[in-house]
Amino acid sequence: MNSNIFLTGFSGSGKTDVGKYVAAKMQRSFVDLDIEISKFANMSIEEIFSVKGEVTFRQIETEILAKIQLVTTKLFQRVVGLLKKIKIIKL
Repeated sequence: MNSNIFLTGFSGSGKTDVGKYVAAKMQRSFVDLDIEISKFANMSIEEIFSVKGEVTFRQIETEILAKIQLVTTKLFQRVVGLLKKIKIIKL
């Protein structure tokens, strides 16, 4: 199977826990995009939204996802906002 899997849901709904469990069972890597975005920006998700705004957050999100998409068979945790971007969905 060469497709990536994306988990979506509200904050605190258990995406990370479920994602790690499913990734282990399927022998896949697990990527928490919030962590990757925070590392890239050197600030928390909350700080990115308050200091730089949602548009910048979505730009960073798109860039990180595009880079990670180069490697397939991963399981991703992401918030519902990701699904709003047609550009990302087409990746």
